[in-house]
Amino acid sequence: MTPNDHRQIRKTVELGPNRLNPSIAEKSSLFDVEISAQCQPLPGVKPSVFVRDITERKQAEKLCSRVRHIWRKATAESHR
Repeated sequence: MTPNDHRQIRKTVELGPNRLNPSIAEKSSLFDVEISAQCQPLPGVKPSVFVRDITERKQAEKLCSRVRHIWRKATAESHR
């Protein structure tokens, strides 16, 4: 996790629900996760943290971006 991720976690503890999307390393591989955390400032209440693997979503977003780029390039060339 990056220093920015740590700042986001502190912000969640101070201000309430938040989401962040760091990359996590596990056994020499890196993958994208979404971390959702909530912390109620009440005595005896512990924070709740949920971690979800979003690797497939990130791969789909990259593919869509590439397709859009190719489509724009193809349509721009056809209008010459």
